[in-house]
Order: sequence, then structure tokens, then C-alpha cells
Amino acid sequence: MRCTPGGVINLRCVESEQKALSHNILELKAAFLALQEFQDRVEGHSVELMSDNTAVVACVNKQGGLVSLQLHQLTVQVHKWAIAHTVELSARYIPEKKNVVANKLSCQDQVIGTERSLYSDIVGRFFNLWGRTVIDLFTAQHNRKFLVFFSVIPDPPDP
Repeated sequence: MRCTPGGVINLRCVESEQKALSHNILELKAAFLALQEFQDRVEGHSVELMSDNTAVVACVNKQGGLVSLQLHQLTVQVHKWAIAHTVELSARYIPEKKNVVANKLSCQDQVIGTERSLYSDIVGRFFNLWGRTVIDLFTAQHNRKFLVFFSVIPDPPDP
């Protein structure tokens, strides 16, 4: 697990026994690890987990569920942790197409269709011919090459 400067948890390295777990459990486990990692910041506050996993959203909001015993038990564990740390916990569904940054960080070597990047040697040739540009188009904050950029992915709010 790695925390990026923007506060995103990166779970690229999933332990071998976890590979067999359902995506629902892995998604909730990732959220739980994020809560624990940022305990200092979330303690005593309301936290809204945003996930593209409807089962996780439902389980968090209903404080458990009947779909999977393992998912229910993990949800109860998350809520007990939240109570112990005075965290008011809720969840909201975010469509997968708007959750591209988190999905990219959780899937190694995944190509995001909304991002583009040109080879720097080719861009250098263009700059030599037509001059340097001042804006980076169709990128994201973590992939931008210039101070000014345009992205279809909303930036995470500053902490």
C-alpha cells in the first residue's frame, strides 16, 4: 500500500490470498485501509466513501448486507472502527467512467481512454517547427507536462 501526495491509496500489490476475494470485498478493504491510513484526518468527522461498486455502497449505507457473509462481516468491522474513532460514515455511488483516477491507481498497466501523452522526442520536433505551446490538452493533473492543462477528469479537492 502506498499513499500518494493527493491522499489516494494505491493497492497495486494485492497479496496472493486476497486475489481470490471478490471485487466487493477488495473494494471495501481498500476503503477501510484508506480510513485507517488517514485516521488523524477523519477522526471526529463525517466521511463519505465514493465508490463505483454498488454492493459496497449499499453495505456501508445499510451497515451490512445479505449478499455475502464475508462482505457483511467486513462491513461490520468497518463500522465498529468508525464508531471507535467517532467517524460518521456514509457512501455514495460514483459511475465508473468518473472514477478513472482511482481505477487507474488500482490496476497496474491499465490505459485510461481519456488520457493522451505524446512521445517527448516527437513533441520536441513539433515545438521546433511551430513553437512551444502553453496548455496541455486531454491529460490529468498527475500526467500533465505544463502548468496549464485541460482534463476531463475532475481534480481531487485540496485537503
